[in-house]
Amino acid sequence: MKLGWLSPFGPSKVNPAQASFLKAAFRPQNGVCVTHLRGGRGVGKTSGMMLALLESALNVNPGLPHCWSGPTYDSVRKSFLQKWYENVPKDLYTIIEGKHVIYLKNAHGEPTPIYFEGRNSRSNYEGARSEEWACLCYDEPRQDRTSALWLSAFPTVRHPRAKKLLLLTGSTPIMSWWSGAVQNTIDRGAVEVVGSSYDNPHLDREGVEQFEAQLDKNLAAQEVWGQWVTLGNQIWDGFVDEDWPLGNRHPHRYDPSLPYIVAADLGVWGAWLIIQTVRGYGAMGNSPWVDVVVGEYTTKDGNSEAIARRIFADYGKQPSKVITGSDVNTREIVTGHTTRRVLQGIGWTCPIIAVDGPRADKDLQYNSARHCLTTINGQRTFCISKHLVSHERTDRGILDVMFRDAWPDKGSRQGSFLPKDKGTGLGLEDSRDAFLYYAIVQHPLKGYEDFQRDVRNAGIRRI
Repeated sequence: MKLGWLSPFGPSKVNPAQASFLKAAFRPQNGVCVTHLRGGRGVGKTSGMMLALLESALNVNPGLPHCWSGPTYDSVRKSFLQKWYENVPKDLYTIIEGKHVIYLKNAHGEPTPIYFEGRNSRSNYEGARSEEWACLCYDEPRQDRTSALWLSAFPTVRHPRAKKLLLLTGSTPIMSWWSGAVQNTIDRGAVEVVGSSYDNPHLDREGVEQFEAQLDKNLAAQEVWGQWVTLGNQIWDGFVDEDWPLGNRHPHRYDPSLPYIVAADLGVWGAWLIIQTVRGYGAMGNSPWVDVVVGEYTTKDGNSEAIARRIFADYGKQPSKVITGSDVNTREIVTGHTTRRVLQGIGWTCPIIAVDGPRADKDLQYNSARHCLTTINGQRTFCISKHLVSHERTDRGILDVMFRDAWPDKGSRQGSFLPKDKGTGLGLEDSRDAFLYYAIVQHPLKGYEDFQRDVRNAGIRRI
């Protein structure tokens, strides 16, 4: 394409996954040429698809409409548009963000329109009936809840004047409807290219190794090596009911001389975890510090003030920190005040941390929580006391979450969309959320943001 970029085919820094994907995308084939790029984080999926999009827009199907489809418009803006602005020379295109279209100049006359959209903006699928694309790039399909939008994409790749019809996808794998959809297209002639995070020569290898070391073996296989991984029905399969450090049970019981934190999910069906940090040891590569759940409250009255007063009475002092969801700043039904104000009103002067912004992402919380249970190196930083005090007799406490929290038998089994189970009568989601809030605040993946920044910057490099 002669845009002054380092080629994935270049002899000095070959990106084998990207090179194989581009070769496959433009292979000789009649009809719609479907090509999937499956890989670990940072392998270059987005930039690989962008290179294919540009090749089609400049040389293969110039002047014909193209489309970039992302899970949300925010993801399109942070991924596709960011790479576009950083790497495509400004004199080659005109962009009208309000209409979500780029007009790319080419040597064949009429500029090529490239539309970009967030799939979450489609309230129905009828609009797809009138679309005719020469090339459609379908980014991160794993984040879609169902196959409905994917199935509606096929009929849109049909422009009658296209020299080559292209349907391209790039995604980190996850066992859901998407794995079945990929296999279905392969059975019909599609090609799947697989790569790992280590395949991208522009990514810092040490950064990839540090990221991998924080994941358990299943997530490492999925998020780094790009493998389809069957996690089984149990969500928290990393939890082992054995004594620490080989498992996640710990002999520590509540010690009044030590501080404690509260991790809570507020609401009518609330869940409050009492957690203390105790010294471990460095043997067997394990953590020198371990967080142990020593007590829990699982209520059904939504009265945060009453629970806070009970905690103060039961444990003799206020916590050193409270970690909870963003609804700590919304008014309660019982008191009419925000929970933050209620806790401060009874004399709790400790920090009250609301999990919001980027930390509210369930996928990130899920990965952080799994790495607290166990990492690929066998480290376990989250345990449940063998002397756990459950202040209510319920079957939706933290141990119930570890043993009974499961993916639904039917439908999506995606880590990004943990099941809501109150409607089924199980009601584990409150204690689960308290655990997730604790994990993302106390043990976020170290270097995760740095790794993600490296991923964003390592796709296409100008010479």
